Amino acid sequence: MAASRSDEPFDPFKEFGGSPAPVAAPPTAATPFQPAMAQPTTASYGQPAQPYAPMAQPSPQPYAQPNQPFAGVTGTYGGQPSGPQMSPSPTGMVPPAGVPGGTYGSQSPPPPLQQQQGGEIFAQPSMKIWTIEFYQQFFDVTTEVVLNRMRDSLIPTMTPDYMKNHTWVAGTGSLADVATDGQDTANAVKPDLYGPFWICTTLWMLLGIVSNIMSRIEYGRNPNHDKKWTYDFTMASIASLVIYLYCFGFSCILWGVMRFKSLPLSLTDTLCLYGYSMFVFIPITILCAIPISFVQWFLVLMGGGLSTAYLLTNFGKLWKAMLPAQWHLGLSGLVAVLHLLITLSFKFYFLNYSF
Repeated sequence: MAASRSDEPFDPFKEFGGSPAPVAAPPTAATPFQPAMAQPTTASYGQPAQPYAPMAQPSPQPYAQPNQPFAGVTGTYGGQPSGPQMSPSPTGMVPPAGVPGGTYGSQSPPPPLQQQQGGEIFAQPSMKIWTIEFYQQFFDVTTEVVLNRMRDSLIPTMTPDYMKNHTWVAGTGSLADVATDGQDTANAVKPDLYGPFWICTTLWMLLGIVSNIMSRIEYGRNPNHDKKWTYDFTMASIASLVIYLYCFGFSCILWGVMRFKSLPLSLTDTLCLYGYSMFVFIPITILCAIPISFVQWFLVLMGGGLSTAYLLTNFGKLWKAMLPAQWHLGLSGLVAVLHLLITLSFKFYFLNYSF
Protein backbone atom coordinates (compact mmCIF):
# COMPACT_ATOMS: atom_id res chain seq x y z
CA MET A 1 0.00 0.00 0.00
CA ALA A 2 1.39 3.36 -0.92
CA ALA A 3 2.40 5.68 1.84
CA SER A 4 0.15 8.64 2.42
CA ARG A 5 1.15 12.24 1.71
CA SER A 6 1.09 12.99 5.43
CA ASP A 7 3.84 10.47 6.07
CA GLU A 8 6.40 12.59 4.14
CA PRO A 9 8.62 15.00 6.13
CA PHE A 10 7.57 18.62 5.93
CA ASP A 11 9.67 20.84 3.68
CA PRO A 12 8.94 24.57 4.16
CA PHE A 13 10.65 25.53 0.85
CA LYS A 14 8.82 23.02 -1.26
CA GLU A 15 6.11 24.43 -3.47
CA PHE A 16 3.08 22.30 -3.42
CA GLY A 17 2.02 21.08 -6.80
CA GLY A 18 5.19 22.28 -8.57
CA SER A 19 8.44 20.85 -9.80
CA PRO A 20 11.56 20.87 -7.66
CA ALA A 21 13.65 24.08 -7.64
CA PRO A 22 16.54 24.02 -10.10
CA VAL A 23 20.06 23.86 -8.80
CA ALA A 24 22.19 27.00 -9.37
CA ALA A 25 24.91 26.59 -11.98
CA PRO A 26 28.48 27.59 -11.16
CA PRO A 27 29.76 30.93 -12.49
CA THR A 28 31.18 30.92 -16.00
CA ALA A 29 34.81 31.78 -16.68
CA ALA A 30 35.72 35.15 -18.15
CA THR A 31 36.71 35.37 -21.83
CA PRO A 32 38.41 38.17 -23.79
CA PHE A 33 35.06 39.06 -25.36
CA GLN A 34 32.70 38.70 -22.38
CA PRO A 35 33.17 39.51 -18.69
CA ALA A 36 32.72 36.87 -16.03
CA MET A 37 29.09 36.28 -15.11
CA ALA A 38 27.03 33.75 -13.26
CA GLN A 39 24.07 31.83 -14.54
CA PRO A 40 20.78 33.16 -13.23
CA THR A 41 19.20 31.07 -10.50
CA THR A 42 15.66 30.79 -9.37
CA ALA A 43 15.05 31.59 -5.75
CA SER A 44 12.14 30.47 -3.72
CA TYR A 45 8.67 31.15 -4.91
CA GLY A 46 9.95 31.34 -8.55
CA GLN A 47 11.74 34.76 -8.23
CA PRO A 48 14.97 35.04 -10.31
CA ALA A 49 18.10 35.82 -8.34
CA GLN A 50 20.67 38.48 -9.29
CA PRO A 51 23.84 37.18 -10.99
CA TYR A 52 27.15 37.34 -9.23
CA ALA A 53 28.61 39.76 -11.85
CA PRO A 54 26.44 42.16 -13.84
CA MET A 55 26.42 41.75 -17.58
CA ALA A 56 27.90 44.46 -19.79
CA GLN A 57 25.26 46.97 -20.75
CA PRO A 58 24.72 47.29 -24.49
CA SER A 59 25.97 50.50 -26.04
CA PRO A 60 23.28 52.93 -27.09
CA GLN A 61 25.14 53.28 -30.42
CA PRO A 62 26.68 50.55 -32.56
CA TYR A 63 30.41 50.10 -32.62
CA ALA A 64 30.73 51.53 -36.11
CA GLN A 65 28.26 53.39 -38.25
CA PRO A 66 28.21 52.83 -41.98
CA ASN A 67 30.94 54.75 -43.83
CA GLN A 68 32.61 55.65 -40.52
CA PRO A 69 35.94 53.90 -39.84
CA PHE A 70 37.33 53.01 -36.48
CA ALA A 71 39.91 55.37 -35.00
CA GLY A 72 43.27 54.92 -36.74
CA VAL A 73 41.85 52.59 -39.43
CA THR A 74 41.78 53.60 -43.07
CA GLY A 75 38.29 53.60 -44.49
CA THR A 76 35.80 55.73 -46.37
CA TYR A 77 33.61 58.55 -45.21
CA GLY A 78 30.83 59.57 -47.50
CA GLY A 79 32.47 57.78 -50.40
CA GLN A 80 35.76 59.64 -49.88
CA PRO A 81 38.90 57.92 -48.60
CA SER A 82 40.01 58.93 -45.14
CA GLY A 83 43.23 58.44 -43.27
CA PRO A 84 46.72 57.96 -44.70
CA GLN A 85 46.88 56.14 -47.99
CA MET A 86 49.60 53.73 -49.11
CA SER A 87 50.17 52.99 -52.77
CA PRO A 88 51.16 49.43 -53.64
CA SER A 89 54.58 48.57 -55.01
CA PRO A 90 55.06 47.17 -58.53
CA THR A 91 54.97 43.69 -57.03
CA GLY A 92 51.42 44.24 -55.75
CA MET A 93 52.41 44.41 -52.07
CA VAL A 94 52.11 47.53 -49.97
CA PRO A 95 55.54 48.41 -48.56
CA PRO A 96 55.86 49.79 -45.05
CA ALA A 97 56.59 53.42 -44.48
CA GLY A 98 60.17 54.49 -45.21
CA VAL A 99 60.95 51.57 -47.52
CA PRO A 100 61.83 52.40 -51.16
CA GLY A 101 59.45 51.08 -53.73
CA GLY A 102 56.27 52.73 -52.53
CA THR A 103 54.90 55.94 -51.10
CA TYR A 104 53.36 56.76 -47.77
CA GLY A 105 51.12 59.77 -47.72
CA SER A 106 52.60 62.52 -49.85
CA GLN A 107 56.20 61.37 -49.42
CA SER A 108 57.96 59.67 -52.32
CA PRO A 109 60.70 57.04 -51.86
CA PRO A 110 64.31 58.26 -51.76
CA PRO A 111 66.21 58.17 -55.06
CA PRO A 112 68.46 55.15 -55.66
CA LEU A 113 72.08 55.52 -54.67
CA GLN A 114 73.32 53.47 -57.58
CA GLN A 115 72.41 53.09 -61.19
CA GLN A 116 73.11 50.26 -63.57
CA GLN A 117 74.76 50.89 -66.92
CA GLY A 118 75.75 48.16 -69.34
CA GLY A 119 75.48 45.42 -66.74
CA GLU A 120 77.74 47.25 -64.27
CA ILE A 121 76.73 49.33 -61.29
CA PHE A 122 78.15 52.81 -60.90
CA ALA A 123 77.60 55.31 -58.12
CA GLN A 124 75.86 58.46 -59.21
CA PRO A 125 78.49 61.22 -59.26
CA SER A 126 77.93 64.29 -57.16
CA MET A 127 78.80 67.59 -58.78
CA LYS A 128 78.90 69.59 -55.56
CA ILE A 129 82.33 71.12 -55.21
CA TRP A 130 82.42 70.79 -51.41
CA THR A 131 81.95 67.01 -51.44
CA ILE A 132 84.69 64.41 -51.48
CA GLU A 133 83.10 62.66 -54.45
CA PHE A 134 83.73 65.75 -56.60
CA TYR A 135 87.51 65.50 -56.10
CA GLN A 136 87.59 61.71 -56.12
CA GLN A 137 87.11 61.61 -59.88
CA PHE A 138 90.43 63.46 -60.38
CA PHE A 139 92.38 60.94 -58.25
CA ASP A 140 90.75 57.77 -59.59
CA VAL A 141 93.75 56.49 -61.56
CA THR A 142 95.85 53.34 -61.55
CA THR A 143 99.57 53.09 -60.87
CA GLU A 144 100.22 51.85 -64.39
CA VAL A 145 98.63 54.94 -65.92
CA VAL A 146 100.67 57.28 -63.70
CA LEU A 147 103.93 55.49 -64.55
CA ASN A 148 103.19 55.61 -68.27
CA ARG A 149 102.46 59.33 -68.13
CA MET A 150 105.67 60.02 -66.23
CA ARG A 151 107.62 58.04 -68.81
CA ASP A 152 105.96 59.91 -71.69
CA SER A 153 106.81 63.28 -70.11
CA LEU A 154 110.52 62.53 -70.63
CA ILE A 155 109.98 62.52 -74.42
CA PRO A 156 109.16 66.05 -75.67
CA THR A 157 107.42 64.87 -78.83
CA MET A 158 105.19 62.39 -76.99
CA THR A 159 101.53 63.36 -76.74
CA PRO A 160 99.89 62.36 -73.42
CA ASP A 161 97.19 59.71 -73.60
CA TYR A 162 94.54 62.10 -72.28
CA MET A 163 95.18 64.47 -75.22
CA LYS A 164 95.51 61.93 -78.03
CA ASN A 165 91.76 61.79 -78.63
CA HIS A 166 91.50 65.56 -79.06
CA THR A 167 90.84 66.71 -82.60
CA TRP A 168 91.10 70.48 -82.78
CA VAL A 169 88.70 71.88 -85.35
CA ALA A 170 89.22 75.57 -86.14
CA GLY A 171 86.22 77.76 -86.78
CA THR A 172 85.52 79.92 -89.77
CA GLY A 173 85.76 83.17 -87.82
CA SER A 174 88.82 85.36 -87.44
CA LEU A 175 89.23 84.35 -83.78
CA ALA A 176 88.83 81.05 -82.01
CA ASP A 177 85.44 81.89 -80.55
CA VAL A 178 83.90 79.15 -82.69
CA ALA A 179 86.63 76.58 -82.11
CA THR A 180 85.44 73.15 -81.10
CA ASP A 181 86.91 69.92 -79.81
CA GLY A 182 86.01 66.81 -81.76
CA GLN A 183 86.92 64.47 -78.92
CA ASP A 184 84.87 61.33 -78.42
CA THR A 185 83.87 61.88 -74.79
CA ALA A 186 82.46 58.37 -74.41
CA ASN A 187 85.86 56.71 -74.96
CA ALA A 188 88.11 59.57 -73.85
CA VAL A 189 90.96 59.01 -71.40
CA LYS A 190 90.60 61.45 -68.54
CA PRO A 191 93.50 63.41 -67.00
CA ASP A 192 94.29 63.09 -63.32
CA LEU A 193 95.59 65.23 -60.49
CA TYR A 194 97.10 62.38 -58.49
CA GLY A 195 100.34 62.36 -60.49
CA PRO A 196 100.84 66.16 -60.60
CA PHE A 197 100.20 66.53 -56.87
CA TRP A 198 102.66 63.84 -55.77
CA ILE A 199 105.25 64.85 -58.36
CA CYS A 200 105.28 68.41 -57.02
CA THR A 201 105.25 67.21 -53.41
CA THR A 202 108.15 64.81 -54.00
CA LEU A 203 110.10 67.48 -55.85
CA TRP A 204 110.04 70.15 -53.14
CA MET A 205 110.86 67.57 -50.46
CA LEU A 206 113.85 66.38 -52.49
CA LEU A 207 114.99 69.96 -53.00
CA GLY A 208 115.01 70.47 -49.23
CA ILE A 209 116.87 67.20 -48.59
CA VAL A 210 119.49 67.60 -51.33
CA SER A 211 120.02 71.23 -50.39
CA ASN A 212 120.91 70.24 -46.83
CA ILE A 213 123.18 67.44 -48.10
CA MET A 214 125.09 69.85 -50.32
CA SER A 215 125.28 72.37 -47.50
CA ARG A 216 126.79 69.74 -45.22
CA ILE A 217 129.35 68.75 -47.90
CA GLU A 218 130.34 72.38 -48.36
CA TYR A 219 130.67 72.82 -44.59
CA GLY A 220 132.95 69.79 -44.33
CA ARG A 221 135.22 70.93 -47.19
CA ASN A 222 135.63 74.46 -45.87
CA PRO A 223 137.90 74.50 -42.81
CA ASN A 224 137.38 78.22 -42.22
CA HIS A 225 133.98 78.18 -40.55
CA ASP A 226 133.12 79.96 -37.36
CA LYS A 227 129.73 78.43 -36.53
CA LYS A 228 128.24 74.98 -36.21
CA TRP A 229 126.34 73.51 -39.13
CA THR A 230 122.57 73.05 -38.69
CA TYR A 231 119.72 71.87 -40.85
CA ASP A 232 118.02 74.54 -42.95
CA PHE A 233 114.31 73.78 -43.14
CA THR A 234 113.47 77.06 -44.84
CA MET A 235 114.66 75.59 -48.14
CA ALA A 236 111.86 73.02 -48.08
CA SER A 237 109.25 75.65 -47.18
CA ILE A 238 110.31 78.02 -49.96
CA ALA A 239 110.58 75.16 -52.46
CA SER A 240 107.03 73.99 -51.70
CA LEU A 241 105.67 77.52 -52.15
CA VAL A 242 107.48 78.06 -55.46
CA ILE A 243 106.62 74.65 -56.94
CA TYR A 244 102.93 74.74 -55.99
CA LEU A 245 102.45 78.32 -57.14
CA TYR A 246 104.10 77.63 -60.47
CA CYS A 247 102.45 74.29 -61.29
CA PHE A 248 98.95 75.05 -60.03
CA GLY A 249 98.81 78.85 -59.83
CA PHE A 250 100.32 79.71 -63.21
CA SER A 251 98.46 76.79 -64.80
CA CYS A 252 95.16 78.34 -63.71
CA ILE A 253 96.21 81.73 -65.10
CA LEU A 254 97.21 80.20 -68.42
CA TRP A 255 93.94 78.28 -68.59
CA GLY A 256 92.05 81.51 -67.89
CA VAL A 257 93.76 83.17 -70.86
CA MET A 258 92.88 80.22 -73.09
CA ARG A 259 89.34 80.31 -71.76
CA PHE A 260 89.18 84.00 -72.63
CA LYS A 261 90.08 83.06 -76.20
CA SER A 262 87.47 80.26 -76.14
CA LEU A 263 89.97 77.44 -76.49
CA PRO A 264 88.39 74.02 -75.74
CA LEU A 265 90.99 72.84 -73.23
CA SER A 266 89.88 71.97 -69.71
CA LEU A 267 91.53 73.13 -66.52
CA THR A 268 92.31 69.53 -65.58
CA ASP A 269 94.18 69.03 -68.86
CA THR A 270 96.30 72.12 -68.19
CA LEU A 271 97.09 71.15 -64.59
CA CYS A 272 97.92 67.58 -65.60
CA LEU A 273 100.22 68.73 -68.40
CA TYR A 274 102.15 71.10 -66.14
CA GLY A 275 102.35 68.63 -63.28
CA TYR A 276 103.85 65.81 -65.32
CA SER A 277 106.27 68.21 -67.01
CA MET A 278 107.97 68.64 -63.60
CA PHE A 279 108.73 64.94 -63.27
CA VAL A 280 112.06 65.27 -65.09
CA PHE A 281 113.40 67.41 -62.23
CA ILE A 282 113.01 64.59 -59.67
CA PRO A 283 115.90 62.40 -60.94
CA ILE A 284 117.88 65.54 -61.80
CA THR A 285 117.57 66.83 -58.23
CA ILE A 286 118.83 63.51 -56.88
CA LEU A 287 121.79 63.51 -59.29
CA CYS A 288 122.63 67.08 -58.31
CA ALA A 289 123.81 65.72 -54.96
CA ILE A 290 127.04 64.94 -56.84
CA PRO A 291 129.37 67.77 -55.74
CA ILE A 292 130.52 68.67 -59.25
CA SER A 293 129.36 72.05 -60.51
CA PHE A 294 129.68 71.21 -64.21
CA VAL A 295 127.53 68.10 -63.83
CA GLN A 296 124.89 70.06 -61.95
CA TRP A 297 124.70 72.73 -64.64
CA PHE A 298 124.37 70.13 -67.37
CA LEU A 299 121.63 68.22 -65.58
CA VAL A 300 119.58 71.30 -64.69
CA LEU A 301 119.71 72.79 -68.19
CA MET A 302 118.92 69.44 -69.80
CA GLY A 303 115.88 68.96 -67.56
CA GLY A 304 114.66 72.49 -68.21
CA GLY A 305 114.99 72.04 -71.96
CA LEU A 306 113.11 68.73 -72.01
CA SER A 307 110.21 69.97 -69.89
CA THR A 308 109.91 73.24 -71.85
CA ALA A 309 109.81 71.36 -75.14
CA TYR A 310 107.20 69.00 -73.70
CA LEU A 311 104.91 71.92 -72.78
CA LEU A 312 105.36 73.85 -76.03
CA THR A 313 104.83 70.77 -78.18
CA ASN A 314 101.50 69.86 -76.61
CA PHE A 315 100.18 73.40 -76.14
CA GLY A 316 101.50 74.46 -79.54
CA LYS A 317 99.24 72.06 -81.43
CA LEU A 318 96.18 73.76 -80.00
CA TRP A 319 97.49 77.33 -80.20
CA LYS A 320 98.64 76.95 -83.79
CA ALA A 321 95.26 75.62 -84.90
CA MET A 322 93.06 77.99 -82.91
CA LEU A 323 94.90 81.27 -82.32
CA PRO A 324 96.33 83.99 -84.52
CA ALA A 325 100.08 84.02 -84.95
CA GLN A 326 100.57 86.90 -82.48
CA TRP A 327 98.76 85.08 -79.70
CA HIS A 328 100.52 81.83 -80.52
CA LEU A 329 103.96 83.41 -80.26
CA GLY A 330 103.04 85.43 -77.17
CA LEU A 331 101.78 82.48 -75.15
CA SER A 332 104.68 80.29 -76.26
CA GLY A 333 107.19 82.93 -75.17
CA LEU A 334 105.44 83.39 -71.81
CA VAL A 335 105.52 79.65 -71.07
CA ALA A 336 109.17 79.33 -72.14
CA VAL A 337 110.39 82.31 -70.07
CA LEU A 338 108.62 81.29 -66.86
CA HIS A 339 109.80 77.70 -67.19
CA LEU A 340 113.35 78.91 -67.74
CA LEU A 341 113.16 81.00 -64.56
CA ILE A 342 112.02 77.99 -62.56
CA THR A 343 114.87 75.96 -64.03
CA LEU A 344 117.49 78.57 -63.12
CA SER A 345 116.14 78.82 -59.58
CA PHE A 346 117.24 75.24 -59.01
CA LYS A 347 120.89 76.11 -59.62
CA PHE A 348 121.06 79.68 -58.34
CA TYR A 349 119.02 79.25 -55.17
CA PHE A 350 118.18 75.71 -54.07
CA LEU A 351 121.41 74.05 -55.23
CA ASN A 352 123.76 77.04 -55.09
CA TYR A 353 126.82 75.75 -53.24
CA SER A 354 130.54 76.04 -53.99
CA PHE A 355 132.82 73.08 -53.37
